[in-house]
Amino acid sequence: MANKGQVQVTFNWVYVLVAGAIILLFFAGLVIRQKAVSEQKLSIDLTQTMESIFTAAGVSEKTKNFIDISGLSDKVLEFSCSDGVSEFGLQESPSRIRNALDPLFAPRSIKAPRLILWSLPYKIPYKIIDFLFVTSSTTKIFFVDSATPDPFVDEFTKATADTNPLLQINRATVQSLNEILPEKNYHLKIVFFDSPTLTLPPNLVPMLDSAITAVNIKGDEISFYKKKGSKFVLDGTTKLVSLPAKLGETSKNDAAKYAAIFAHDKEMYECNMQKAFRRFKIINEVYGNKLGLMIKKYKDSKDICGPLLEEGVKPKFGNLVSAVNLCVGGGIMDTCSSIITPAIELRTANNEFILKSCIGLY
Repeated sequence: MANKGQVQVTFNWVYVLVAGAIILLFFAGLVIRQKAVSEQKLSIDLTQTMESIFTAAGVSEKTKNFIDISGLSDKVLEFSCSDGVSEFGLQESPSRIRNALDPLFAPRSIKAPRLILWSLPYKIPYKIIDFLFVTSSTTKIFFVDSATPDPFVDEFTKATADTNPLLQINRATVQSLNEILPEKNYHLKIVFFDSPTLTLPPNLVPMLDSAITAVNIKGDEISFYKKKGSKFVLDGTTKLVSLPAKLGETSKNDAAKYAAIFAHDKEMYECNMQKAFRRFKIINEVYGNKLGLMIKKYKDSKDICGPLLEEGVKPKFGNLVSAVNLCVGGGIMDTCSSIITPAIELRTANNEFILKSCIGLY
C-alpha cells in the first residue's frame, strides 16, 4: 500500500509538471505570435510612412532633407528595382512598397541612424521629373581625382555642401584608393574618371563585397563595378542620357550624372531611368497640346513667329517625340541615347523662338 501511494504521488507530480509545461508553452507561443504580428505591423507602418516622406521629398525640387531613424539603426533598409518598378522595405520583412512612377536612386542596403534625401530636376530639354537621391550618414562617396582634376568633383562638392551638418552628404576627394579608410561606414561608393583602379589596397580587402561599389564616368559612358575579393570587376556599362551645358553655364547639376553616383549598380540606375523615360512620353503629350495651340495662334501671323514655328520648333519637337517613343518601346539605354540630339536641336530652336519675342514651347 505504501508503494502504491508513492506511485500515485509521483504520478500527480508528473501530471502537474506536464500540464504546467503545456500551459507555459501555450502562453509562450501566444507571446511569440503576438510579437511577430506587432513587428509585421510596425514594418508596414514604417514603410508606408517612409513612402510618404520619399514622395514629399521627391516633389520638392532642389531640396535636401534628413530623416532620423536612430530607433531603427540596428535594422537594414533594402532597396531594389527591376522591370521599371522599385521596392523598398526592412530586411527580412515581407512588407514592401512598390513604385513604378518616381525615380529613386539609392544603395541596395542602408544601415544608419540618419537618412539624407536630395532631389534634383531632370531636364531634357524641359523638366521631365524630379530625381530623388537617398543616402545616409554611414554611406560615404569617395572621388578618386588623381592626374587631371575633373571639374565635376568641384561641382558635386559645392552642390552637396550645406550649413546644416545633418544635411551634409558624406563625401571626400582622394588621390588614390590607399587614402580611403572604411571607418564606421556601412557602404562606400568610389567614383573614378577615365581610369578606374581595379586592384584594392589591403585596407579595403577585408570589407564585405556588398559594402563597396564603384562607378567610372567617362564622357557619356558610365561603367559600374562591384567588389570581388581583392579587386573590382565590371558590373555593366550604360549611357548617360543628358544634355551638355548651355553656353555660359558653369554648373548644370546634371541629374542623370548625379544619379549614377547614388545608384548602387547598373540595374538600379537603368531601372529608375526607365521610369523617367516613361514620364517623358507623357510630358511630350502635354507639350504637344501646347504646340497645337501655338500653331493656331501663329497660323495667320504676319510676323516671323509663324515661319520659325513651322520650320524650327515644330519639326524639332516631332523628332524628339519619335526618339522618346523609340526609347520607351525598346527599353534599352543605348536606344535612349538617341534622345540627346533632337533635344539639343529643340532647345536651340526654342531659344531662337523666344529671342524673336515669340511665346516659347517651354
